Amino acid sequence: MAPFALAVLLAAAATGEPVYWGSRELALPYRQTTSTGVSIRPTLYVSTDAGRSWRVAARTADYAGGFRFVAAADGEHLFALRSDSAGGSTAAALAAELTVIVDTVRPTVLDAVATQTGDLVTLRVT
Repeated sequence: MAPFALAVLLAAAATGEPVYWGSRELALPYRQTTSTGVSIRPTLYVSTDAGRSWRVAARTADYAGGFRFVAAADGEHLFALRSDSAGGSTAAALAAELTVIVDTVRPTVLDAVATQTGDLVTLRVT
């Protein structure tokens, strides 16, 4: 995945705005901000039902820096990241930290009409 694509995902996570993605493949980066000396296992959770239920999407080793995720279908995908300790404890409640709307169907332009008024050009697309 291109660095620009990673930057888009990181920026969206910071603003809380959903990301519209034209591919079912995602690279989801993360950054560990503290080091406690305890071995952690970052776990990525996904929900496809608006957060009513969550499933483990991926686990990785310490400091891997990211996850690769492949969506089974188009639609809204909510992601949450938790760091499970080596002892198996994890935060109980999950809340969406990133919303990605996977949409691999390209739009079809049926009709386009351009009109010009002075220096202004208006394009109407249906």
